Amino acid sequence: MRHWVIILVTLAVAVATGWTVYVASDPRRMPVAAVQIDGDLRYLSRPALAQAIAGPASEGFFRVELGVVQAALLALPWVRDANVRRDWPDRLHVAIRERVPAARWVAGGLVDAEGTLFRPPPAEYPPGLPALEGPDGAQALVLQRYREFRDWLAASGWRVDRVAMDARRAWRIDTDRGVMLVLGREPGEGAVRRVARVLPALLAQTGEALALVDLRYPNGFAARWRPPVAVETKPEGKPEGKPELRERHGKEDR
Repeated sequence: MRHWVIILVTLAVAVATGWTVYVASDPRRMPVAAVQIDGDLRYLSRPALAQAIAGPASEGFFRVELGVVQAALLALPWVRDANVRRDWPDRLHVAIRERVPAARWVAGGLVDAEGTLFRPPPAEYPPGLPALEGPDGAQALVLQRYREFRDWLAASGWRVDRVAMDARRAWRIDTDRGVMLVLGREPGEGAVRRVARVLPALLAQTGEALALVDLRYPNGFAARWRPPVAVETKPEGKPEGKPELRERHGKEDR
């Protein structure tokens, strides 16, 4: 009798287990009812996240592969990191870390705060980002230099709009005042800071004519002014149709 009881109990457990597996494997019976998304989202849209999660989550609460959900989220340009877990009885919990845009890469894409290039649609680019330019794979280095140059120029009150490194690893800065700074291959912090202190006065003396400051000199710098601008005038007594040209001459310090 005891032997039959054991057999019946074993069969009952097997049937119950099979039924549980059957129910759990059917997404219609155990669907993912909700997805909780945590994270400070400024650029990611929740519809884009929902669309990325919807496909894998359609397998049901027990059958959904969390790694597949994570991979779908990491494929979104703005996602820096993603963590996915199940919350009983029918919920997925998703923690998102968004990329923080630091600059625009001139060749295409954005550079995040860690120096990684990513490519969201251009319509999603935030306004006002500085522009960085350099060889492929140099995003982190150019971003680091941009931060240094920004700090070195702080005394001038000027903003760094663009930093470029050419194929010879020489550096150039474009400022918000329309003045270019040429730094060469080994930009020195002391030289840049010294020039930053005199730039406002130099620009005040030259008006809008200052175009370039070359810092590739060991004991100073050279300034270049924009070419003279031809201005049309109509002096008294001159016949119309034959305007006289008058030039406004700038200076150039080589």
